[in-house]
Amino acid sequence: MKIKSFFAIAAFFFFQPCVAQNIRNCKSFNIPVSDSNGLPKIEQRFNTDADEGDADNRSNTQAFKRSNGEYIITFLDHYNIKTAVFRWCPTGNCTTTATSPTITTSAITAITTTTATSGGNVTADGGASVTARGVCWSTTINPTTSLTTKTVNGSGTGSFTSAITGLTPGTIYHVRAYATNSVGTSYGSDLTFTTNTSGGTGSLTGSVIASTASVTLSSVGTTDWKHFRSNVRKSSGSNIISNPTVIGGTAINYTDDARAMSWTGGSPTASGTNVTTGKYNTGANNGFSFTVPAGNGTNTLYVYVGGWNTGGKLTAHLSNSAAADYVNTRAVNASDYDLVYTITYNAAQAGQTLTVSWVINTDGGGGGTLNLQAAALAGNASRVAQSASAAIATTLNNAIEIYPNPAVNYTIINFKSNGKGETVSVEVTDLSGKRVFSSRKLSNVSTFKLNTTGYAKGAYMVIVIHRKEKTTQKLIIE
Repeated sequence: MKIKSFFAIAAFFFFQPCVAQNIRNCKSFNIPVSDSNGLPKIEQRFNTDADEGDADNRSNTQAFKRSNGEYIITFLDHYNIKTAVFRWCPTGNCTTTATSPTITTSAITAITTTTATSGGNVTADGGASVTARGVCWSTTINPTTSLTTKTVNGSGTGSFTSAITGLTPGTIYHVRAYATNSVGTSYGSDLTFTTNTSGGTGSLTGSVIASTASVTLSSVGTTDWKHFRSNVRKSSGSNIISNPTVIGGTAINYTDDARAMSWTGGSPTASGTNVTTGKYNTGANNGFSFTVPAGNGTNTLYVYVGGWNTGGKLTAHLSNSAAADYVNTRAVNASDYDLVYTITYNAAQAGQTLTVSWVINTDGGGGGTLNLQAAALAGNASRVAQSASAAIATTLNNAIEIYPNPAVNYTIINFKSNGKGETVSVEVTDLSGKRVFSSRKLSNVSTFKLNTTGYAKGAYMVIVIHRKEKTTQKLIIE
């Protein structure tokens, strides 16, 4: 019987070619082994010919072939009472070729005068660990990690969120997500956004009284007013106060409010006298909301609400968060009740909105109700109208979509007007301000197919004009 021999060697020996996936069919090969103390691997050479009696000493030997041609081989060494696991490639070269990661850029949200939020999603690491990821931004297209304007948001694959800070008000920025591994850095698509224009410090305060006293809406709402159940508003109020949105549940009409409403100069009903109708909702967290414009300047909104056997919660919120929300929570009132909220606000920035919500915070049981009657707005009429116009322009900006961007032969420009007969026009200029395209005035939903054949390669500005307000996005032509 042949005597088995085992010896350690310091030099690396390439494996002899072997076709079969079971190493017992191979004559000899090298095995990297770690000892029980975790010392560096050494090479051991031994014979695996079953005729030499090695089967008893090298059992449970298995090999699994991977797509790159290497084998994962395991066996139980009875002499050392341990299992060894190692890689083997018949060609002697088991290097796996890695690539840079794959990443996408997340949409830009929560835009303010100096900050915004984006992020990304690393969908593949390229075969090498992702060591850094984040976003980078600049006022020019395709920012890179060589800039100081970047975030570092951990490592590995998956989604992440990035806070973009230190921005300049009223400025167009480009953002790309990035991911880095040992091969290199990959980037997501280049997205653009415009920071809000600079404004002063906003304000938002409120107060509330219980009152069933009669109200003349046309006297209180010098700028605009709206009776929600009758769907009547100030005829010259420019539709500033929105229609109510139902929050959960169902809006139900009622006719027996203890507080009477009257008006003149209304539309479509010119006048109303001692009107006691309204809308109500039921169920915890259900209720109503509506909006009014907010801008540079102080305005006052009166909100007429009530309920039965409920505790309501009123929240007023400025769209640019220029001031903390006004929140008032009421205890359950087991009987009918009527309230008047007085909300004074200033967004310190044109084109913003104030959202008012009135919901059931606590239901006293037995199908308690929450009522909405009317709202009246008092303030500088021209200032409020300007805020409303700017708000429409802001809505347009949020709805603009340009694709493909970059463009080669054409691009599509989609946007929506405010749906109230407002008209807009579209211009395209080069970076020097020279106009290269101008549309006619359009209203409602509009789609432009802009033929870019013949345009010089480079950056252009797409400008949507509503009244005197302009919103801009950058277009790249390749």
